[in-house]
Amino acid sequence: MLRKLLIYSVLCIGFVHQCTALACYNCSSHTLPGDCGDTFRLQANNKTYIHEECESCVKIYTKATKLYERKCKPKRPDGFNFTVGCKYDNERITCHCHDNLCNVAARDFMSFAHLCVSCVILLFSSLSK
Repeated sequence: MLRKLLIYSVLCIGFVHQCTALACYNCSSHTLPGDCGDTFRLQANNKTYIHEECESCVKIYTKATKLYERKCKPKRPDGFNFTVGCKYDNERITCHCHDNLCNVAARDFMSFAHLCVSCVILLFSSLSK
């Protein structure tokens, strides 16, 4: 019974999350060095640098140039490609998140939805023992 409830909860959260569009900041520290760099000063009420209808928000830091780029990963017409977290390589750090305007963060981030799903899984796994 609890397993079925857990499975349905995760599927429901995933479906709702897939159907909702995100808004993401769309800027670069190259063009806005004082507002879109390591120190982020753009405001959510300034719609000039916000892109709607995103699948996920992306933040990229290029080590060689020390530039930040924040952008929207557009929704795909053929389905949903779920990516979250950060990838590190020698040249840059690329992070994906799934909350509105979440690519403002200066740290690695986990969306609130992912945190909730993790808590539900832990709760039900401890109850089923």
